[in-house]
Amino acid sequence: MITKVTNGIKVSVKTNYDPKNSNIFRFEYIFRYRIRIENTSMYTVQLLKRKWTLFDSIGDYRDIEGKAVSGRHQVLEPGSKYEYESYFDLYSDIGKMKGYYELMRMVDKQPFKVDLPEIYFIVPFKLN
Repeated sequence: MITKVTNGIKVSVKTNYDPKNSNIFRFEYIFRYRIRIENTSMYTVQLLKRKWTLFDSIGDYRDIEGKAVSGRHQVLEPGSKYEYESYFDLYSDIGKMKGYYELMRMVDKQPFKVDLPEIYFIVPFKLN
């Protein structure tokens, strides 16, 4: 699991390759990920949106933007956390993702960005 802390918000990510739903003969590589967002600050915050860029080793990249996460504008009290799972499809067996979340401090309605740790997607057989 990789972790990054920005402005008191800790983002941890774990990834794994999904061979059951991938098809290497059609260049379809599925990677699952689990993200945990922890509020280690002293303020209540609300998740507003995300913007990520997904890079594929064949030179393709996609911007992924959305309001909230999984359709939810999650509110995190100090000391609380929120976890969710999802997946990406790549056209090659190696890729990476970077980006950020935008959150808002509830006390003063001030928005701020929280960096996502840079995530690498590599099929296990490439590591041998």
